[in-house]
Amino acid sequence: MPLRHAVGTPRQARSWLSRSLVMVVPILLAGCVPRPEPPRFRPELVLDIADPIVEARIGGIALRLRVDLDRRNSLELNPAAAARLPLAFEEGMGLLVGRIELTERNAAAPVTFDGVTVPLTLSTYDRDCCTGSDGAIGPDLLPYERVRFVRSGALGGGAELRLPLVRRAETGLSAVTQTQAGALFVGFSLSQASTLATAAAGAILAKANGGRFVGNGFDVAPAFGVMRPARTIAFDRPPLIAGFRIAEVPVRIGDFRGEHELPREAARRGDIVVQRHRRAQVGWPAIMIGRDRLDRCSEILFRREPTELTLRCAFDAVAP
Repeated sequence: MPLRHAVGTPRQARSWLSRSLVMVVPILLAGCVPRPEPPRFRPELVLDIADPIVEARIGGIALRLRVDLDRRNSLELNPAAAARLPLAFEEGMGLLVGRIELTERNAAAPVTFDGVTVPLTLSTYDRDCCTGSDGAIGPDLLPYERVRFVRSGALGGGAELRLPLVRRAETGLSAVTQTQAGALFVGFSLSQASTLATAAAGAILAKANGGRFVGNGFDVAPAFGVMRPARTIAFDRPPLIAGFRIAEVPVRIGDFRGEHELPREAARRGDIVVQRHRRAQVGWPAIMIGRDRLDRCSEILFRREPTELTLRCAFDAVAP
C-alpha cells in the first residue's frame, strides 16, 4: 500500500516519518554506545608489612589470607581451611620442596575481595602452608592495581629501588639479576626469617664473588615445615643483590643445583670422604631475600602495570 494512503497527504507522511526517526534514532544510538564496565581492579590496597592480612570470601565462607611476595600463581590454603569450602578438590601435579614432594590438590572458584570477585585456582597440600592465617596469596592475584606494604611507625628516609618483576607459574614473582657466572632469580619473603639461596644460586654467587663455606651444616625450613640441609657461604667480594650487600648467605646445599658446582673444601689428613649419588635435579638459581633484610624497609610497593617492586629501605644498615 502507498504511504500516502496510509497516513494521508505527502506532507503528513513526511511529518510522520520525521517523528518516527526522532524516536528510532536514539534507540539505535543507545544500542551502539557501549556501557562503561566497572573497573576490574581497585586502585590500591594498603597492608601492615608486619602482618599483611586480607579477608576473602569463597562460597560465602570468610577466610583470612596472608599476602606475601613469594607465592606461586594460586591461592594456597591450609588443609583445614580447604575442608571448610564447598568445593571438589582434584589431585594436582605435586610440589617439590627441595627433594621432598608434597601431595597437591586443586580447585577453581570465584573469590571475592572487598566486593570484587575474581576467578582463581586454589591449592592445598598435605601440610600447612601458613601459620596465623587460613592461607596465603601473592599480590599479583589480588584485584588491585597496587599493593602497598607499610611499616607502622617507620620513619622516612633510606633509599628507593625499583625492580622489574617476572612472573613464573612454578615460582611466582621474582626479579632477575645478572652476574659474571650466570643469572639469578631474586625473590622476596615477608614470612621467611632469613635470606636463603638454592644450591645453584650459591654456586653462581660463589664463583662470581669468591665464595667459600664457613661453619658447620644446619637445617632450614624453606616452606611447609620441610627441613633441608644447608651451609653458609661467605664472599670475599660481597655482592649487591636487590640493593642489599650480602656478605654471607645460607645455601640449601642439596636442592636445585643442576650442573652448577658448589665450593669444594680441601680434605684434611685422616678425613673419610663419603659420596652419595642422587638423582639429577634441575638447576634453579634463586635467592630469597628474607626479613633479615626486608625488616630494614619502611615500605614495599607492588605495582601491577608495569609489573615491578619498589623498595624503600635502609639498604646500608648492618646485617649478618
